[in-house]
Amino acid sequence: MLVHGRRDISGPVITPWHLHRAWPSSELHVVESEGHGGEDEMELTCRAIDRLALVVPRAGG
Repeated sequence: MLVHGRRDISGPVITPWHLHRAWPSSELHVVESEGHGGEDEMELTCRAIDRLALVVPRAGG
């Protein structure tokens, strides 16, 4: 899952868009109202980490 704020002036949204196009199984979520690291972006990022934790085996287990 790729999460990006539309108003992030240091990283234009075209960058994750190109990555998303090159990575067919990815999901791109653009948060229109935020820049870099806003509340909605952090919520989406936490959801992505939770999903990843369900599919990646733990080390040593």
